Amino acid sequence: MSIKDWEKCLVPMSASIRQAIEVIDQAAFQIGLVVDEERVLHGVITDGDIRRAFLHNHQLDEPITTITTKKPFSISTEDAAAVPQAVIKHMRFHSLHHIPIIDAHNRVVGLEYIDNFIMHTKRDNIVFIMAGGLGTRLKPLTDDLPKPLLTVGGYPMLELLIRNFASYGFYRFVIAVNYKADLIMQTIGNGEQYGVEVDYVIEQKKLGTAGALSLLNENPAQPMIVTNADILTNMDFAKLLQMHEASYADVTLCSRQYQYTVPFGVLQVDGADLVRIEEKPQHTARVNAGIYVFNPSILKQVPHATKIDMPMLLQQLLEKNYHVATYSIDEYWLDVGRVEELKRAQLDCEKLFWHELLI
Repeated sequence: MSIKDWEKCLVPMSASIRQAIEVIDQAAFQIGLVVDEERVLHGVITDGDIRRAFLHNHQLDEPITTITTKKPFSISTEDAAAVPQAVIKHMRFHSLHHIPIIDAHNRVVGLEYIDNFIMHTKRDNIVFIMAGGLGTRLKPLTDDLPKPLLTVGGYPMLELLIRNFASYGFYRFVIAVNYKADLIMQTIGNGEQYGVEVDYVIEQKKLGTAGALSLLNENPAQPMIVTNADILTNMDFAKLLQMHEASYADVTLCSRQYQYTVPFGVLQVDGADLVRIEEKPQHTARVNAGIYVFNPSILKQVPHATKIDMPMLLQQLLEKNYHVATYSIDEYWLDVGRVEELKRAQLDCEKLFWHELLI
């Protein structure tokens, strides 16, 4: 259902910044819809836009169109009746609270408030992101920039990862940093710009792909998701957490089916006799996807400030009879470890969730 009295949010294109502020203040919805005489939507203006305008020395008597967000996200009257999941994810991904409702002629006919049609489940589970790697295989791109800050679709991979988690209600993040830690901390900050909370643990020495878990300053009360920072995926993290809890596992390891081709003719022989030749056969294997869920008690098994890689830690847990479950990622997934994968990600972004949500 559209916000009652939404028309109070309408701001004429001829208005000044001062007049727009007055409209937003009186309407009390923290948004103004910039329209022409026919109520055709030309943009939106929010409290945040006004704050940024003052920071950039805009004056109150300037036209509102100088700071209007052009081509805002909106939905049709049909979608307003049954908002698709893609729209909900867009809203969560960008921490948007309002959606203008428009007709077939782009005229504003309503204003939707996200809390009117979804219950945004906040998840207290910590998301621990391993972002301390050197990115050696991506040199020379990582000579001046840490791998998590390499961009896909114009956005740092680490930001895309955080935003995707946030779209499922996760808001508590801990990032382990080492190589060019200052750059990562300056770029991501405390997470406020993404509507989340971000803390950091600093590896004074390289601790492998699991050792940084021992630096966590608190013992989580709930299962914690652990992920590498160079993973691009549109998987359902909430579903992963649900499966972990339902399986009563101590650890859940995400896996991915990987297909590879032997670049030679493979021989099947019987003694010294050739039976058949299979030219460049394809094989599939289930591989580690670099995303995990850990129960809080398992963190005590990670040696403090000691280098240990995740495969070794998982093997030790298996030997101690801990229950390690697996979860298959059937959605898009890409480990951006080499230049080839980064190039592929740039091509893929035209059809994947972050491209659709960032335009």
